[in-house]
Amino acid sequence: MDLVDRLERVRLRLADAYYRLHQEGILEEAELEEAIEVIDQIEQLSPGEVAGRLRRLGRGQAGGASPAGGAAP
Repeated sequence: MDLVDRLERVRLRLADAYYRLHQEGILEEAELEEAIEVIDQIEQLSPGEVAGRLRRLGRGQAGGASPAGGAAP
């Protein structure tokens, strides 16, 4: 398996993990979209920028800005 294949597998696993967090109501829709955007741009971003942008996700709920029970279908 070459490096490109490994990167694609990492992207898919990350995306899957963020989708699950969204399904569980931990991430809001906008946060999921931000995570997917970061994953899509991961090669163009510095490691610090990737870490910083992903670290901010989920803090909307922790900061009290969570939706009123609207995450579950």
